[in-house]
Amino acid sequence: MRAVVLLALCGLALLEIPLSAEAASSPQSPRVAGTAAPLVRYGYFTTGEFFPVELRRVSDFPIGFAEYDPGKDFGVVFVGAIEAPGRADFTVKGVLRREDGTPLDSFVEAKKYSDHASWYPVRRVFAMERLRAERRGKWELELYVDDRPIGKFPFDVVADPLWAKRPKKHTAVAQAPPPRRGEPGAPRLASGCSRRPARTTASSSTTPATALPKSTPPAR
Repeated sequence: MRAVVLLALCGLALLEIPLSAEAASSPQSPRVAGTAAPLVRYGYFTTGEFFPVELRRVSDFPIGFAEYDPGKDFGVVFVGAIEAPGRADFTVKGVLRREDGTPLDSFVEAKKYSDHASWYPVRRVFAMERLRAERRGKWELELYVDDRPIGKFPFDVVADPLWAKRPKKHTAVAQAPPPRRGEPGAPRLASGCSRRPARTTASSSTTPATALPKSTPPAR
């Protein structure tokens, strides 16, 4: 009997491996996908296709995903519901970081406190063009309320094999023409060098004119 139970448990353990791998890209219900403070009711990611137009009711929250494909998804959207830390206005700040901790993007949203609001929505889109890479990428969004950390929410982007073959953009550098002589920035003549003599004309000749002899009036 014990041998049968052990075999059954081993079989279940083997079945969990493909199911957990598949669950990364399968739809998931709205939740807190990460480590968060009690102020966070919801905090997860969804695709740009399911970007919520409004978040007023719980039924407005879309399904979530933990993994994204650059060949199918054009963007990753963070969806959250945050409670007010007190009876006053507050700000929500998010910082998206790479796996090594380098920040890629950030945002700040100001929230007006209301006695009729039990939570405040947060929506932010991150374009896939900034997330795709040759290798699988792990990302994490850090969330703050009034500069106090309230949670970290991770997601993955699978490798894009076509990203390395993308056409490179070459930027042409325009060069300004050299300045003319006499303009600011024009090179000066070296000492001992004289300018080219100006052209002379008949009217500007430096040869002195020869005086004509005075004519003697004829005798009467």
